Parts: sequence; structure tokens; C-alpha cells
Amino acid sequence: HLNSSVFAVLNYLKKVDKPQSLENIKHGAQVDVQSDKQLFERLRANPRIKFLPNSHMFEFLPEHDIRTAENLLAAVEDRYRRNVEAKDLPASICFEFKELLDSNSNVKPLIEQLEEDGKIFVTRKANDNNIKAIYFNPHKIQFQVDEEFKSVWSSLKIPDETDLTRDLKSAGMKTSEVSKIKIAHKQPPKKKSSSNRKIKLTNQHLEGIDLT
Repeated sequence: HLNSSVFAVLNYLKKVDKPQSLENIKHGAQVDVQSDKQLFERLRANPRIKFLPNSHMFEFLPEHDIRTAENLLAAVEDRYRRNVEAKDLPASICFEFKELLDSNSNVKPLIEQLEEDGKIFVTRKANDNNIKAIYFNPHKIQFQVDEEFKSVWSSLKIPDETDLTRDLKSAGMKTSEVSKIKIAHKQPPKKKSSSNRKIKLTNQHLEGIDLT
């Protein structure tokens, strides 16, 4: 119950995006913080919630304070500079879109504005064209990719290794090295056949023995 109350208050504060009194939280999040001392202390200790002692209010504390396009550009550039200097992996240079949404639910127009100005690169998902990640553009390179080309590119399917080798040969091209992979089919274990041979019984071993 305590965790669900914290979650409800956190979501409410994130949604309204400005300091809220205990009374507002009670009506907006349907959680009575004032009568629950343990909940009050849990909210104060939460790293994503800021308590304002003078006004006795709580407000959502985003990981990145992004309110304007300038804020967004500064955050993207700062991450790029720090990780390039540290020679970190390329993936850490970018911002995932969902990470930015946590800081500002209305960040999409800011991203599109900076993309149009050529200040950032934006990658999108092939299936729905939704924003995937944001990269800083250090050289302010601007280029447009033809929509027809993007459509054809997205529709291409990568063939498997066997089909690719065959298609290259049929087109008169040679691969640098073609390795044939033999797939060893696992043979099922042989069943032990029950012996149905007819055995001829003789009494040769009883010869010379008087059985009377």
C-alpha cells in the first residue's frame, strides 16, 4: 500500500509539473499524505521528489531539467562532450527518447525544432517512425534523405548467409571467402533389436549320459 501511494503521488507531481500542496495532492492523487507520517517521510526521501520546507509543498524532480529547446540542446551537447572525452561507447553519446520523456512529457516539439535547425540528429523506428534516440550534431551537418529511398530501404530484408552467397553467384559476383557449413544431422540412437533367431536345440551335450 505504501509503495502504491508513493507511485500515485509521483505520477501526479510529474503530470502537473509544478509544486503541489498536501491538499492538492490529496485531491489530485487521491492520497492523504498529511495523515500518514511514514508516507510523508518516504516522499521526502525519494530522489525524484523535492520537498519545499518553506511552503510545505512537494514537486517532481526530473533527472534533466528540460523546459526549452536550449535546455535540451545543452543536455545533449553536454552528454556528447563528456562521453567523447572519456572515449566511451557510442551508444552512451545519445539520449533515448523515453529518457527525455521522463524529464518533460512535451519534449517532442523541442526535438523536432532542433532537428529542423540541424543541431541534432534523430533516429526513428522503422515500423512507426517514432523517435528512438537523439544525438548531438557537432558539425551542424544538414542533409535530407528522399522519402522514397527511406521507404525502399526500410522494406529491404537481409537474406540469410546461404541465400546471400547464392544470389551473389547468380549476379556474377564473388565473395572473398565462401565457407560451406555442413550441418550434422543427429542420428537417432539405434534401437536394440530383440533377437528372433530360431535356435536349434540338440542333445549332443547329453550324449553318453545314462538318464534312466
